[in-house]
Amino acid sequence: MGALAEEVGTLIEQIRPDAIHAQNVGFALSLALTRTAGTVPVISIAHGTEVMAAERSTAEQEAMLEVASASAAIVTPTAVLADRLDRLTARRFTDRIAIIPWGIRLGDARVRDQPFTGSRPLSLVHATAWTTTSPRSRPSKPSPSPTSRTV
Repeated sequence: MGALAEEVGTLIEQIRPDAIHAQNVGFALSLALTRTAGTVPVISIAHGTEVMAAERSTAEQEAMLEVASASAAIVTPTAVLADRLDRLTARRFTDRIAIIPWGIRLGDARVRDQPFTGSRPLSLVHATAWTTTSPRSRPSKPSPSPTSRTV
């Protein structure tokens, strides 16, 4: 863990990101990122495998607690996973947990008659715009800042 944290810390110093996206709350890389993030906000993502590991191992649960406590937000794809994570962290971080489902609800999908033929990449969509508003009242898609950097 020491060597990984040192390497990650060096990258954070070089890149100076605006935010850190830590995959798998509690696994080694997330732990190294949170230990070296300093004042950079960490957004952790729980996929489920790390939650299952923490349910079976005290060491994994302690790692999850450390990452959760250092995270500004913890994202899960389902309410069930959010509840399991919340329970494992003794409900200390409930206010940091956000549920953002994977994919697009079938009712929101639109069928195209023709494939996309544009010459530029598709725009990124701010996840909360999709999950907190109805399809009819969605705000316009925000443009990523050209100076934003994420690790």
